[in-house]
Amino acid sequence: MSRKQGTSVGHFLSTEKGIQIMDIAYYVIILTSIISLLFKIMHWPGANSLLIISLQSTATILCIAAFQVPKESALGLTPRQAVWLNFCSYLSLAVLIIGFLFKTMHWPGCNEMIILGIGILSLVSMLKGFMVKPAGAPFLPAGSPFTRIAVSSSIFFLGLSVTILSSLFFLMKWPGTDEMIIIGLGTLPFVIIAYGYLKRKNIDLIGNHSIFKLAVLILVGSFLLLRDNRSLRIISNDLNYGNMVHVKTLNYVKRGDRMLNSFNQRQKMGLSLSEADKVKQAAMLQINAASIEVIRNIDQIKILLLEKAGEDLRSTGENFLLVSKYDDKNPLIPTSLNFYAIMSKDDYDTPMRELGIRGYDDFEQNGVGIQKLWNPYVAFQNQLLELCATYGQYRLTMPKNVSVSNEEQLMELLLKNKVNETELYALVDVYSDLAKAEISENYFYGQRTHWLIDNFDHSPMIKALAVLSDMQSDIAKARAHAFQLIYQRKN
Repeated sequence: MSRKQGTSVGHFLSTEKGIQIMDIAYYVIILTSIISLLFKIMHWPGANSLLIISLQSTATILCIAAFQVPKESALGLTPRQAVWLNFCSYLSLAVLIIGFLFKTMHWPGCNEMIILGIGILSLVSMLKGFMVKPAGAPFLPAGSPFTRIAVSSSIFFLGLSVTILSSLFFLMKWPGTDEMIIIGLGTLPFVIIAYGYLKRKNIDLIGNHSIFKLAVLILVGSFLLLRDNRSLRIISNDLNYGNMVHVKTLNYVKRGDRMLNSFNQRQKMGLSLSEADKVKQAAMLQINAASIEVIRNIDQIKILLLEKAGEDLRSTGENFLLVSKYDDKNPLIPTSLNFYAIMSKDDYDTPMRELGIRGYDDFEQNGVGIQKLWNPYVAFQNQLLELCATYGQYRLTMPKNVSVSNEEQLMELLLKNKVNETELYALVDVYSDLAKAEISENYFYGQRTHWLIDNFDHSPMIKALAVLSDMQSDIAKARAHAFQLIYQRKN
């Protein structure tokens, strides 16, 4: 019964009226897809819902189109072969579209569907390359136009299969990706030449509505690559810097440790500390404890983001996401990350969601971003300056939970307090190591936004982790500068 219904549906879709209905459906869902992608790129309300509806509709239309009965093939395929290849092509495209939707929304199962969709599409192309031959003339003398058509068709489909497969390796970041991309790009010119030759012979290689299928793939692929151009422009910088930031942090930690440990070394040598040295040591120990606390907080956020993205964090080493884990025995040294491995992860919206950001002008005041990241960071920034400037007759009181990013405002604040005026610029330098404007002009949105939104709204995972690692490096740097200021202070 179902077979008969499927056949009748397929024949109806192949009639003039059926083709007319499908054409209208194709252009409607292309229009809704473009609109939904526009909403998503501009971060307008309802973008996710619109994207879900449009891509699901696209997949549904492709599933329906799978039952179309192809016209008699000029490539020598039997009707049964043409039907099954058409059926598999459309269904694999539908699975691929849903896989892209799942990947965009960060739902589980996205990679499996993309692998299945691209894998079947590549397999169908390969089978078609072996099956094509001039109808009724499988063997013809060399130089026959039918032979040229057969060879061109085989080159097109086999080359297309390799190119499609190389895109799967690229998306999944599997071993051998570079080699597959080289092979895929190497076969692409032959595919284009074969396509151009057969197009001149009025031979349709892809099937019905080839423009629609190509448009949908280009549309979705372009969206995945370009939907957050702000963040993608700096991925290469984050990648290069991210692999150096851990080394820089270690150097700053060592610089600070040398000054802090010098007091203990003196005592081990039997030398007593003066009262001034004891005051310096006490201030440096307080700064050290505060530095440990805020670095640990940021490290927990880095791990939280990776966990929420569903990453395996049990294994460590150069070939894994975590090169080395945070260790309480060395509390100032952050988790070391493999940024090249992180680059292969999509997870655009994970940092935004987990840090409590709902949109470019909306974030949770009690979310992790404010309570666990921003407020502790600003509190450390102000505490650091207070501990540096307060000693003997000098006193400094900083505002709570307010970051002073303007040097003129900071200088004015210092002068209102009773601080050592000979240390004014040194204090400004220590504070500037950490200074971040809480609210600043965002040129992309055209309005003033919070620092959290500037850095984590729809940002790739690699950018978010690079920002967090950079914050930890800044803390280690400010700690070293603060220690230097205190250590070199004359009694």
